[in-house]
Amino acid sequence: MLCIALLVAAAFITQRLQASYLQHNGFNPTFADSLIWLLGPANATPFPLLWCVCPVVAMTWLLFMERGRDEANWAVRHGSFRRLWATRLVETTLVSLTFGFIAFAAATAASLIGTAAGSTPLVNFDDPHSLFAAFCDGTTTRPPSLATLLATALCLSLLAPCVLITLHALLRWILPGEVLAFLLITAAGLTAVHSPLAFALDAARALGTNLTLTNPLALLYETSSIAHATWLPGATHHLWLMPAVWLAAATLGLATAHRKELPPKKN
Repeated sequence: MLCIALLVAAAFITQRLQASYLQHNGFNPTFADSLIWLLGPANATPFPLLWCVCPVVAMTWLLFMERGRDEANWAVRHGSFRRLWATRLVETTLVSLTFGFIAFAAATAASLIGTAAGSTPLVNFDDPHSLFAAFCDGTTTRPPSLATLLATALCLSLLAPCVLITLHALLRWILPGEVLAFLLITAAGLTAVHSPLAFALDAARALGTNLTLTNPLALLYETSSIAHATWLPGATHHLWLMPAVWLAAATLGLATAHRKELPPKKN
C-alpha cells in the first residue's frame, strides 16, 4: 500500500507543480494539457511520473516479492533457466501493467481535480491562445474526443512501465547483483539524463563547440509519446516502439538463459 500511496501522491504533487509553472508563464492548462504533461518524459519535476516514479515503485515491489529467492534453486524448481525467465517475465509484466494503470488513474484524477477550477474546456487544441498552440508554433487542430485522448494515454501508461521494468529484469538477468540494474533504470528515468540534449550539451560546452548531438536514450524515452505535437494532422504517437522493445528484451533474456548453469544435484 505504501508503494501505491507514493505513486498517487507523486501524481498530485507533480500536477500542482506543473500547473504553478504554467500559470506563472501565463498559461491556464486544461485537463488534456495536464494529463499530457504528467505522462510525458519531461515535466515540472526532474522525476517524471510515468518514466521514473512508476518504474521505481514497481521495481521496489518486485524486489520485495522476490526477497529470499535464490535464482539457481528457483531455476531448479522450474526445471530450467528458460522457464525461470518466462515466469519472471510474466510476473514483471503483470506488476508493470498494474502500476501503469494506477499511474494513469492517479494522473487522470490529479488532472481533473487540478484543473476543475478553470473555465476552459477539457481539450482546447483548436484555441489559438492555448498551450497546444504555444507548443506547436501557433498551429491549432480539431481536438480529439475525450475517449480517444484517454485511450491513447492509457495505452502509453501501460506500455512504458512494462518496457522499463522488463529492461530492469533483463539487466538483473545478465548483470551481477540487483543494485546496479535498479540504479541504471532509475537514473535513466531522470529528465536530466534521458532528455534529447542531456549529454550533448555538456560535451559541447566542454569542447567549446556548438555540437548538436542527440542523446541515444531519448529514442526510448521520447519516441513513444502523447505530447501536443503528436496530435497534429499526419503526426503519430509511435506507440509501436514499446512492444518492439519489450519483445527484443524478452527474446534476449530467453537467448541468454542457456549460459546459466543449474547447481549440481545433491545425492
